[in-house]
Amino acid sequence: MPVLPNARDAVLALHHAERALRLRPGEPKLFQTALRQCLVAVGAATGEAPLALALKDGAVQVGGVPVLSFGQHEAPFGPLRAAGIGELVLQRGVAATTIETLVRRLAALANGESDLAALATTAGLPGVQLRVATNSEDRDDPAAIDWSAAPPPSPRAARLAARIDRELGANLTAVAARQLLDDLTPGGLAVEDLLRSLFARMLREDVPSAAWLLTEVANHPVLPPTVLPHLTTLAQQHVDAAWLQRRLHDATRDELLSLAAFVMQLGDDAAARFARAAATTGHPLSSWLCSLLGQQP
Repeated sequence: MPVLPNARDAVLALHHAERALRLRPGEPKLFQTALRQCLVAVGAATGEAPLALALKDGAVQVGGVPVLSFGQHEAPFGPLRAAGIGELVLQRGVAATTIETLVRRLAALANGESDLAALATTAGLPGVQLRVATNSEDRDDPAAIDWSAAPPPSPRAARLAARIDRELGANLTAVAARQLLDDLTPGGLAVEDLLRSLFARMLREDVPSAAWLLTEVANHPVLPPTVLPHLTTLAQQHVDAAWLQRRLHDATRDELLSLAAFVMQLGDDAAARFARAAATTGHPLSSWLCSLLGQQP
């Protein structure tokens, strides 16, 4: 059975609202906009029947159909699944105040400000149920899945993955940068200061998008040649030992690959700092990272 559009919209809106609160705590207007969209979407999806969100095989599923993928450590659904939660059920006609409380508790759980017990308590969440996963659902370990019959990924998959992830996560900074670059015309307004501002935010919060913007700027036919060196210098100044050590802490293998790719765009000095940071922190993959970066361990 296909997933009803309102069910898909509800899942994405719930995820968007939680991310807006967690990643943009200093921008309440952005969160309120995302919350209003969430209340409308979840209200439509639960108007006639409960909405059951199954956390299974690395995805939020509705009616057995994947709606939103998530990694093992990707908030908020990854930690829920890792804690043994197999299903989040929103009952028919669940109140708007309950939905808002759920969004806030999911954000607090993802930020480490509360534990699963605080989310699971019934106080303030009438009409919401968390159900424990059964053993038959426990297939989150990639080693337990036989991928031999799956076709190889398309050559375009890797190029599209970053853009898809940004749009699913409502990455407003990347969307603004993309629109800005698309709208540039020869002889148009100077946009270097605005690009620097967007790039500085990406450096703080979103390394894959920072790497993407450097690539886009390097290949843009309209931007003056001074823009790329200025952004690269800004990144080189930002990527110091302390910044790298924070990024190395608890990073997944995919996050390490993204970080290494970004550092390599900044030149040998940044690559050497990254290698030293990995060795200094005693990272278990420091030798692999040094080899990847072409640096001595």
